[in-house]
Amino acid sequence: MTGQTVRAFVSIEIPLHVQEFLAEIQETLEHKIACRSVRWVSPKGIHLTLSFLGEITSEQASKLMPRLSGIARMSNPFRLSIGRLGCFPSPRKPRVIWAGVLGDLVQLHDIQDVIQRCLADMGHKRDKLKFSPHLTLGRVRRAACHRDLNAIDKHMRIAWFKSVCEWSVAEVSLVKSSLSPSGAVYSTLGQFPLKGLGD
Repeated sequence: MTGQTVRAFVSIEIPLHVQEFLAEIQETLEHKIACRSVRWVSPKGIHLTLSFLGEITSEQASKLMPRLSGIARMSNPFRLSIGRLGCFPSPRKPRVIWAGVLGDLVQLHDIQDVIQRCLADMGHKRDKLKFSPHLTLGRVRRAACHRDLNAIDKHMRIAWFKSVCEWSVAEVSLVKSSLSPSGAVYSTLGQFPLKGLGD
C-alpha cells in the first residue's frame, strides 16, 4: 500500500440500538417530508465524526494509530444520548438534517480537542469549523422544491422523541471512507478503547 492514499476520519461509532432508534426517526420524517427531497443516510453508516482527515497515506495512518491509542488509553469512557433535531446551515435553508447529542459533552469536547491538537502536531490541518457534535441523518437534494423545504423547516421545529436513547462511548475509531455511486462505504482501520489510565 506504499504511496496509496485513503480518505479517512476519526469518529465514535454508533451501537446497533442507537442506529435502530435513528432509523425510526428517519422513517417518521420520511412520512412527513417528500422522499424525493432528501437522500437519507443508511443507519449503519451514521457516526459521530471527531475529526475529518481527508486523503492520508498508509504511512500516515500507521503513524497516527499508536497516537490515537495513547489518547484513548488516557481517556475515560463516557455516556451520550440523542438530542434535538436540526439542520445545517439553518432550518429555513436546510442542506443537512441531523440529530444532536447530549450527555457528557465536556468529555466529548475534551477528547476531540486532544485529537485535534495531536493531528496538528503531526502536520494535519485543523478543522476550520468549530466542533458541533451531530449525527447526520440525511442530505437535502439541490432540486428540492420550496414546498419541501418548508416541510423540513416545519417538522424540525416540532419533532420530539417519546423515549431517550443513550449509549456508552468506550472507544474511538479511525475509519476509511470509500466513495461509490450509491454513497460512501465505511471500513474501520483501527479501534482504540478508552481506559481512563490518566486518572
